[in-house]
Amino acid sequence: MAAQFAHPQLTPVFQWFQRNFTAITPRSRGLERYTTQKCEKDEEFRHWLASFLRTADLGIADITAETVKADQVHFAEALPAPQREAVLAELKAGLPLAFAVHKRGETDDVRFPMQEESEGTQRLFGLLGPWQEVLANGSVLMVDELDASMHPLMTRKLVESFHNPEQNRHGAQLIFTTHDTSLLSPALFRRDQVWFTEKDQRGATKLYSLQEYRPRQDEALEKGYLAGRYGAVPFLGELTF
Repeated sequence: MAAQFAHPQLTPVFQWFQRNFTAITPRSRGLERYTTQKCEKDEEFRHWLASFLRTADLGIADITAETVKADQVHFAEALPAPQREAVLAELKAGLPLAFAVHKRGETDDVRFPMQEESEGTQRLFGLLGPWQEVLANGSVLMVDELDASMHPLMTRKLVESFHNPEQNRHGAQLIFTTHDTSLLSPALFRRDQVWFTEKDQRGATKLYSLQEYRPRQDEALEKGYLAGRYGAVPFLGELTF
């Protein structure tokens, strides 16, 4: 509201978040479309993305992107009439679709729509568009449940890209939540960079730093956390099924 009324002190704050802050949740819509459109418009980015996915050992040899017209979208035929009409109306201008190219033998390629890839591959594909952009611009990326549907080693590689001065040349910052305890490593984070959340008896959430516990420099943080040394673990009791 302050920005809408051109408040002189608060408008620059609003504009900073508008330009420099990207937030992603597991339910964020449009991530794949954003990355797909970026592939269509930016050939250099498409080559980089294809190279990244090849190196990530996903079995993907290349990525292609194209805009598909409404009359080419055959999945709509299976929808009930009202939904079909709504979908086709939305797609009049065309739908940007990404395809993963897989090698089948030496010369034979087969393409799969990105929607037919695994949840982890789709999640990674969607993340890489904003991820690369934030690193290039030196802005701030916030990701809720960073490890959702992804292998722990891939999650670690993504985090390490922000620590690598050759990849993060403009001081981009990453804020994320995770349940992947393997990331609790002094090799990855300083103690003041790790924060926990825990609910009290009234259901209010407390946020506190690992630094409050003053762990030793060589302490096994993951083991200590899972043992309950720093709190923020569920008390599961005697679960029965």
